[in-house]
Amino acid sequence: MSHSKIGDKWSFDDEMAAVYGCEVHSFDPSINQSSHRRSDKVWFHNKGIDGQDKIHHPKPKPPMMAPSTPWIMNTLRTIRTDLGHLSRHIDILKMDVEKSEWLALPDMLTSHMLDDVGQLFVEFHWKVEPQRFKTIEKLIVLRSLYDAGFRIFYSHKNTRTIYKYRSNLKERVFCYEVYFINIKYV
Repeated sequence: MSHSKIGDKWSFDDEMAAVYGCEVHSFDPSINQSSHRRSDKVWFHNKGIDGQDKIHHPKPKPPMMAPSTPWIMNTLRTIRTDLGHLSRHIDILKMDVEKSEWLALPDMLTSHMLDDVGQLFVEFHWKVEPQRFKTIEKLIVLRSLYDAGFRIFYSHKNTRTIYKYRSNLKERVFCYEVYFINIKYV
């Protein structure tokens, strides 16, 4: 099981290891922790997932405002290669990667890194884009997941992510947690 974007929420990872006996690899460069073995079956890796291997320089955010440490970002192929997991089945791949899902998922699909993933849990960040092509690109990613055998079995709005439009003062949720199952494993 792999999980990207931990923050301070370890309950999912810990429960997957304790209840189901899963080996869990958690990734999040934003929490400024060194890579370490958290427990017998849970490892933390100080890196993130993206559509390419790169060093990301995050913009400082209040209240911190000081430049933060650059983040190592890798593709799923690189992460799996580094862990020696290229030929291993992943039961659950859980991602909350703050808009990087739109870069990471096309790479995962074209590199066939999702072929042996049983379930995919993604928090999609879907702010209406002024450029129509960006919305179309996102729809193509979702269609590509469907074509690869992934079917939605649960979804819900993340109501902590409300955006208020200045033009008409309407509020919209722009994060949706969507859980897919790979029909090859049903």
